[in-house]
Order: sequence, then structure tokens, then C-alpha cells
Amino acid sequence: MTLGRQLLIGLSIIFALLVLGIESIFVRNARDYLQQQLEAHAQETATSLALSIGQGMKAPDAALAETFINPVFDRGHFASIRLLGVDGRPLVSRELGNVQDEGPAALRRLLPFEAPTGEALVSSGWRQLGRVVVVVHPRFAYGQLWHTTLETLAWLAVLYAFALVAVRRFLRGILRPLDAIEQAALAIGRREFGEVHLATGTRELQRVGAAMNDLSIKLRDAIAEESNRADRLYQQAFEDLLTGTLNRRGLIQRVQSLLAEGTEISSGALAFVAMTGLEEVNRSQGAARGDELVQQLAEVVLLPSEGDPPIVGRWQGASFAILLPNRRLDAARDWGETACSRFAALMREQSVPAEVSIVAGLVHFDAQHPSWFDLERQAGQALAEATQRGDGTCVVRQMTERAVEARSADEWRQHIEEALASRGLVLYAQRVFSLPNREVMHAEIMSRLLEPDGRAVAAVAFVPAASRHHLLPLIDRALLDRLWDLLATDKALPQSIAVNISAQSLADTGFRTALQERLRLAPAMARRIVFEVGGYAAVHHLDLTEAFAAEVRSAGARFALDGFELSGASLRVAHRLLPEYVKLTESYSRGIASDGALRFLVDSLIRIVRPLEIKLIASNVEDPEVLDQLASLGFDGFQGYAGDRPAPL
Repeated sequence: MTLGRQLLIGLSIIFALLVLGIESIFVRNARDYLQQQLEAHAQETATSLALSIGQGMKAPDAALAETFINPVFDRGHFASIRLLGVDGRPLVSRELGNVQDEGPAALRRLLPFEAPTGEALVSSGWRQLGRVVVVVHPRFAYGQLWHTTLETLAWLAVLYAFALVAVRRFLRGILRPLDAIEQAALAIGRREFGEVHLATGTRELQRVGAAMNDLSIKLRDAIAEESNRADRLYQQAFEDLLTGTLNRRGLIQRVQSLLAEGTEISSGALAFVAMTGLEEVNRSQGAARGDELVQQLAEVVLLPSEGDPPIVGRWQGASFAILLPNRRLDAARDWGETACSRFAALMREQSVPAEVSIVAGLVHFDAQHPSWFDLERQAGQALAEATQRGDGTCVVRQMTERAVEARSADEWRQHIEEALASRGLVLYAQRVFSLPNREVMHAEIMSRLLEPDGRAVAAVAFVPAASRHHLLPLIDRALLDRLWDLLATDKALPQSIAVNISAQSLADTGFRTALQERLRLAPAMARRIVFEVGGYAAVHHLDLTEAFAAEVRSAGARFALDGFELSGASLRVAHRLLPEYVKLTESYSRGIASDGALRFLVDSLIRIVRPLEIKLIASNVEDPEVLDQLASLGFDGFQGYAGDRPAPL
């Protein structure tokens, strides 16, 4: 109950008691006044009647006395009028009999009237003829008291209602700043650090508002300062100062993260672009001029092109490595040839030695997730071949498939569609443990395809082909169908379940509508599920991800980020989406034990997410000896073979 409502109820009770007290006092005073009026009326009637009878009657005469008594009795409120002789015997007696009193019986019990009696002597000259006894009936007094009670109660009720309305408006005006303070406190609870502006003259509320603003500003500034610090550390550790691109280490880290299991890279190419003849420029025109050419080459390879943005890093000297995600072979070849022609045209416009030239070597992969080492080796071979051919050459190779279950993209498509039609999609679960207690936090549900020989193929093998043919929404929907059945029957599953949702499913209106309906019809199950979205998808489809997070949260489910990277863009996304937890990519988990700079970056990340109440989870942890170090750094949990292996459901 709100404070305003509590105050209003308290004041209304006080006003009600005041109204009842005033009504009680007024009614009692009215009753006393009417009682006095009855007594005065009885005595006045007796006196007046005695005078009239004494003047008109010289001797006791009952018939004559009745002519004086009857008119008075008939028009008055009398219970009885009697004329008694000098011996006390009644000469004339009129009785009212049984009549119904006016007003409710409860009023007569609470405020009874006494029937007053008036007496007067009847005398003719000096001779006493008797006495008149008049008893007044209180029934009309009861009626008058009841009507007075109703009228005063009605007026007091009107005043009571008016007072409540006035008090409510008064309290609303005074307590309105409290609503703003409450919203500011709730916003801080939601990890939104805004400011509250109070339009009030109440000193105490002004102080509370100022304290809330001071707290919010300090938290916001602390998070912003730590985010900026993490950005600077990331730039120092993973970016090239001359060109603003990634350095060699940062590129390897980023590419390994993108090629990890679960990312939606259906195809692509790794390109090595190198400039030859830079030594002649440095010798003849100076190192500064050589740096300018390197920067111009970086600008050329960073130029926008069709498809997802390229990942560019300075490899060494005047060479760059570029990952072109989700590119077909012809698109990758066009990119390489365009980059070479653009840089050659740029060099022709400037006075540079003729020895300066550019060559490019690309290796293309399709429907597979190759390792970084295979990509680097084959791209390096393509670059060496281009260097032998000479100026402006672009050599493109197709990635050699080494997997046992290697298939073409079309073969994978057919296999996936057949598996979905025949329920050949099986679910596996891997538990995630907390640190340092190593208790189960949740279980991540993942899908695998059954081969004809009964083997289950991991997602890393078929996700690229499924992504290329836009089959991921169908896979996600089939996974949720199977999971829903299991949640209703399998009591051994942990209370909290994590499910990864692809970027294609985020963009699929039909998928999201069906998911919303499913969650709405089963709120108990919805509260058990955490929907994870990959960090790569969240960065490149932020609006879609934000809308999806709002939808699942409104249905009672939770939201988290998977495949999280330590970059400025990822940190800004986390601050905007406020997930329940983030899972660092496996490349960070593997290198954290031996890389001091990486540990320093993770420490900064923890300082950022801790005030936002975002948990940090390490993924693909295989070495149990790393767990204590992760706990000491501040990780909230871990996932990997060090704790549990995926098991079929």
C-alpha cells in the first residue's frame, strides 16, 4: 500500500470519528432540548386548561369540563388529560391508547424520552374545584429527533466527502515528489542510473532527491570511468595505434571467437593484403611518409562492402589480415581484386616509387568452421603465390575440407531438412557451475543432428550451412518443441535452463510471435528459461536483440549474452541490454591463465558488470586447475569439460 493511501485512510478514519462525535453531541443536545420542550408544554397546557375550566365552571360538572378538555386533547400530543376532584377521584379522563412511535426502535432505545407530567389546580374564585393532570406523549419528539439526526448526518457526510477530496488533492500535491523518488529508486534497481528532478518546497524531500541523484551519478560515473578504462586497456592490448585497426593479437582473438561453436558464420574468407616496396619509401621519403601509406592501405581495406563488416587487423609491417564473414567465393574474390585496384589507383595519383605495389591472398571456406591455424596457413600460401606473380595480383583459394562428415552446403541443407522432418534433432545438456561453490547454476540446452549411423553431429558442423540456407529459425523452433515436452515430464532437469537463439530467429517475426504465445500460455516454464543471444549478433543487430530481450522478459523469462568479447562495442551493448549474465568467448578462458594483460582486462570487465548486477561466466573451461584462478578474479561461474560434458536428454 502506498504512503499516500495510508495517510488518506488514516485521515479519513480521524475525520469519520470527528463526524460521529459531532453528530452524537448534536443529537444528544437536540434530545435534551426536545425533552425540555415536552416538560414545558405539559406544564403550560395544564395551567392554561385549569384557568379555562375555573373561569367557565362554578361547580364540578364533568360534562362541562369535557367541553374544555376535548378540544385541547384532540389537537395536542398528549398521552392523557385528567380532571381530578378535590377528593382525588377523576371527573374527566381522556387516554390516547396504544400508538406507534415515530423513528426507528434503535433510536428510542439509545435516546429515550421521559413522558413529562404537568399539574395545575382548578379554582373558581376562592373555591378549589380539583386539579388538572396532563401527560405529554413523546412520539412526535421521536420523529423530530429522527429527522434532525438524518439532516445533520447528511450535511456532515457532504462535509466529510468534501474534506476527503480536499485532503486527497493536498496529499497528492505533497507526495508527488515521492513518486519521482520511487521511480528513481526502481530505475537504480533496474540498473538505470538517471536523475530525479523534484518540484517541491519540502526540505526533507529535496534532501532525499539530492541523495538519490548523488548516488545515481556516482554509480554512473564509476561505471563510465571503468568502461573508458577498459576501452583504453583494450586499445593498448588489441589495437594498432597507427591505423586504429586490430593488432595481430587482437585479430587472432576476434577471429577465433567468431569461428567458435554457435556463431552464425555460414561462409567467408581470410585475406592477407601486403604492400611491397615500403622500404624504398622509408629510405627516400622518410618513415612518416611510409606510415601515411600504411594508413592509406588500412583505409582501403576498411572501405564498406556488401555483407557483414570485415574484421581488419594489422598483421605485421605493411600487411593486413582481413576476415570477411558470410561471403561467397565470388564476393570474396571481388573484394580482393577491388582492394588491389583501389590501392593501385591511389598510388598512381601520388608520387611514390614504382616499387610500391599491393598483393592479396585469400582462402575461402564454405559451410564449415575451420580452425584459425588452417586459415592462416592456407591464406599465407595464397599471399606467397600472389607475391611471386607480382603487382596487383589477388590469389584466391578454396579451403581444404578435413572433417570426416564434410558435406557441401546443399548436402547439409538436405540432411538438416530430413532430420527436422524425422525428429532427427536430439537435445544435449551441459551444466554450468557457480564459482567458487561449484553448484549448478543452469543447464544449457544444445541441439545435434543424428547421422544415419547413429552418431550425433555437433552444431559447429551444421550451423554454417543452416545459417546460409536460413534454416536456423526452424532448428530453434524444433529445439523449443522438444524442450517444452521435456520440461513437462523430466524432473531431473535443473530449475534453470539456457537456450541459445540465433540472429535469424530474432529477425523472424513468425518465430518470435509463436515464442511469445508459448511463453504466455506456460508462465511457470517461462520463468525457468534463459534465452541467450550471441555477442556477435547482439552487436550487429542491437535493435532486434533489445526488442527480443524486452519480449521474453515481459513473458517472465530471462535474457543473457553468449560469446561475449572484451571490446568497447560489446561493453556498450551489455550496458544497454543489461543481461542476467554474459559468457566470455572460449579464447579468453583459455588464455587467462598465462596472459597477464588479459587478466587485467577481465578484472576491468568485472568492475563494470558488478554494479550492473550482471554475472560473468567463463566458457569452454577444460582445465580444472584454472577454476581457482577464475574464482579469485571474480568470475561467477564456468562452463566446460572441467565441470561437465554435454549429455543427451
